[in-house]
Amino acid sequence: MTKEINVIEALRHNRHDWLNVMQLVKTNLALGNYERIEELIQQTVQTCVNESKLSSLGIPKVATKLLTYNWLYGKESSLHVEVNVAGNEANLNKREDLIDGLVTELLSSFSKYSDWRTENHLLITFVLNESCCELLFQYEGDLQVSSENLFVFDHGNEFKIEIVEWQRDTCLLRVQLPINRGE
Repeated sequence: MTKEINVIEALRHNRHDWLNVMQLVKTNLALGNYERIEELIQQTVQTCVNESKLSSLGIPKVATKLLTYNWLYGKESSLHVEVNVAGNEANLNKREDLIDGLVTELLSSFSKYSDWRTENHLLITFVLNESCCELLFQYEGDLQVSSENLFVFDHGNEFKIEIVEWQRDTCLLRVQLPINRGE
């Protein structure tokens, strides 16, 4: 996971995404599907809110990786990544290297072990509260690995990856990272 994107490429991808949304709105408008248009608007607003919240967490490497993952790896990976941020704002800057290592390893593993013949989705949720940042990794698709073989990330004693649910077509992992609000 060492690909990088320059500003021009990012703007091109972003413009393409917005044109896709506009095309969907235009098509549904022509068909009179006003409820679907409302859904598209709500989805787009929620995506923008989540991207803004992610960008405000003080973890620019992680934010860049997550916001550009589908653009950079979409053609060679069957994994589609979405991000959600819930809770109060926090500055996770002092935890960025740890979060970056965790996210990089799990993205790599989920991508590697996802069956390329199926659609595979990974929703990464940052749940922020007063004392910790909880990261939830919710996978849906066709995973070709056991839970014991998915993780190779050496995280020492800083956190524990908890397997909440594990099945071949869905799994949920939880990681809790203590944070200090004054940081």
